[in-house]
Amino acid sequence: MAGGALVAAVVPCFAYPLLAVSVVGLGLTLIHGVGVSQNGAARWISIGGQQIQPSEIAKLALVVWGADLLARKEKLGQLADWRHMLVRSCRVRACCACS
Repeated sequence: MAGGALVAAVVPCFAYPLLAVSVVGLGLTLIHGVGVSQNGAARWISIGGQQIQPSEIAKLALVVWGADLLARKEKLGQLADWRHMLVRSCRVRACCACS
């Protein structure tokens, strides 16, 4: 139980930094010379000889951020109204999709 409480307290701290890193990473793939093209798709970034795909970081960031959002809305008692969730989550997903 102590480990679960520690994870529940620490993971939400990473929600917004992960979102920021993922949006920056997705944007970097659009810059010629930074984004590496493989099989006609420039979805990779080469860092120190290693290639990473920022969309994988974005997926993790959306899961962590969504879980944090659900936890905060539950504490405020706002999960009964679906509109509280829809507006915010659509804005963040659109931002990640456009990058």
